[in-house]
Amino acid sequence: MTCRHLSDGVGIHLIFECTGGGMSKELFEQITPARIYLGVTVVVGLLVAVATIAQMVILSKIVDRVFVGGEDFAAVTTQILALLGAWAAPWCAGPS
Repeated sequence: MTCRHLSDGVGIHLIFECTGGGMSKELFEQITPARIYLGVTVVVGLLVAVATIAQMVILSKIVDRVFVGGEDFAAVTTQILALLGAWAAPWCAGPS
């Protein structure tokens, strides 16, 4: 693989152009299963992140309604169940 520096003439930007040294066909065939596992891991990670954000939003609404709004437990039962569902979502998605 050979690389050369390309200057755009402005500032201190570092731009390189590399040629050659591509992946061999055998190596590309060996990494295909790993790419599938990587993709699944990324999707599960995103689902866990979304579930975590949902937990934070639901919990903040429960705290607001109870402590600021003065509502009782019965008024926030639905949101508490939603919080439990958001808590269980990462467990249902499986290990990442």
